[in-house]
Amino acid sequence: PPGRNEGFLWRIRTYIEQNQLADAFGLIAILRSDPNFPKRLLPHLNENAAYAFYTEGSYDSAAWYLVKALDRAVSAQDKARWQYLAGQLYTQTNKDSLAVLAYQQSIKSTTDPTLEVYARLAISALESGKKANAIQENLNQLWKMAKRPLYEPYRDIIYYAIAQLELKQAHPDLAQKA
Repeated sequence: PPGRNEGFLWRIRTYIEQNQLADAFGLIAILRSDPNFPKRLLPHLNENAAYAFYTEGSYDSAAWYLVKALDRAVSAQDKARWQYLAGQLYTQTNKDSLAVLAYQQSIKSTTDPTLEVYARLAISALESGKKANAIQENLNQLWKMAKRPLYEPYRDIIYYAIAQLELKQAHPDLAQKA
């Protein structure tokens, strides 16, 4: 029947909410190997798998499935938020290169300046020890954002982020000017 697979997806979600993760993972595995499972529902299955792994505390697997579920995002902003969340999950598991990539994709997809600022802060925090000019690159981007009229309502957040980055570079005088 047409509603069979949607029912299974809801059953997985119910198992997760009831903390019956073994049942949820079992049903996910069955649906993954089902040759008749529709491809249109695969992003929904990946979203449920991401949520199950998140509930279990396996953040790297949760991030991986969340990235695979991006097709399920309703809007570009939802997609950007999911990418940002994947970056946070990868950060939790010390997979910094994947986290930076997820944050960068979030910046490209977002229409929310707040999300963009925080993604830039996260990138600079992750790259500051590895890339000599990472903080300066992000500072330059934040200064450009602060000058644009589009970001005027968010200038307080942007200037705060600039000050935080300047303090990281041990420039308290420049932080105060921001």
